Amino acid sequence: MEEKTCPHCQKVYSWKKGLDRHLQECVGNLAFPDSHSGYQCALDRIGKLPVKVPPKKKFKCPQCPRRYQWKSTMLRHIRTECGFSPQFQCPYCPQRTIRKDNLVMHINRKHGPGMLNFT
Repeated sequence: MEEKTCPHCQKVYSWKKGLDRHLQECVGNLAFPDSHSGYQCALDRIGKLPVKVPPKKKFKCPQCPRRYQWKSTMLRHIRTECGFSPQFQCPYCPQRTIRKDNLVMHINRKHGPGMLNFT
């Protein structure tokens, strides 16, 4: 049986499952230097998970510093959010939101799904 070694701390495991658990619990997704690509996810070093790369937010709102991954989301932000004050008032508490879907989510989370009976 081939021994498995942690690329971070050199701890040796008899079973791949033990090494996998060690990497998930102790190391998580720490980035390790890699000679080819700069940095790489610890779990990718043993071929378990792909490298986790944050999404590129290439669409910037021209009116504020917010950035978006999708152009449609940025356009919705400009059309309904940017520069607007919150217009949707929660009927159960002082919470106000800019978008109605965020108000619905707030009511479901804070007041319970049965409390959505409002106009």
